[in-house]
Amino acid sequence: MKRVAVVTGASSGIGRAIAQYYHNEDFFVVGVNRGPVDLDTSPVDQNWCFDLRDKEKVKAVVNQIIGQFQKIDVLVNNAGIMPFNETDYQDDIINLNLLAPIGLSESLPFNPLGGHIINIASVSGIIGDPEVSTYSATKAALINLTRSWAKHWAPTIRVNCISPGFFDTNLVWGPAPKLLIKDVPMKREAQPHEIIPVVDMLQKSPYITGANIVIDGGLSL
Repeated sequence: MKRVAVVTGASSGIGRAIAQYYHNEDFFVVGVNRGPVDLDTSPVDQNWCFDLRDKEKVKAVVNQIIGQFQKIDVLVNNAGIMPFNETDYQDDIINLNLLAPIGLSESLPFNPLGGHIINIASVSGIIGDPEVSTYSATKAALINLTRSWAKHWAPTIRVNCISPGFFDTNLVWGPAPKLLIKDVPMKREAQPHEIIPVVDMLQKSPYITGANIVIDGGLSL
């Protein structure tokens, strides 16, 4: 039986690139997305439509995974939102960026021979961002949860984190403004596939747990 990887927010951007990676590694990939995807063109083998901002939907995902697979090998907590008008969306930000990863990670049945969780945080969780303070706080919490879980669940489950900087995704509309890119030493934003060497290293390095790998073109220096 194939190993199973569950990737949230797998329909586009970083999530789609990661789903493609696990598909190429011969995993059975389950995408958890708010909307449907075209399975003929998507790297996921199954798409489940759930809005992870809803705590009851998170429980439903867990129950469906338990019912279908009994155990999984990889969970990638990638789904997230970063609205600039945070006042109107604070509950959504907290529920999707933080509580959904907690609900999934602490409830899913992982392979007792070795499971792996990868949390997708953000450089904003390290340096703080005054324009999106709630978003930054949720990502900082996810980074710290990675460390706590890594200690708590070792040696059975490894837990690692990746903190991207500016990537060309639909987290925000359009390319990153040039005013922001000028502060990036590499002078550009990254493409989603550029995160894959880090995913591959974490997946294939059985002695790495509790790590937070920053991939931000030097923005946080």
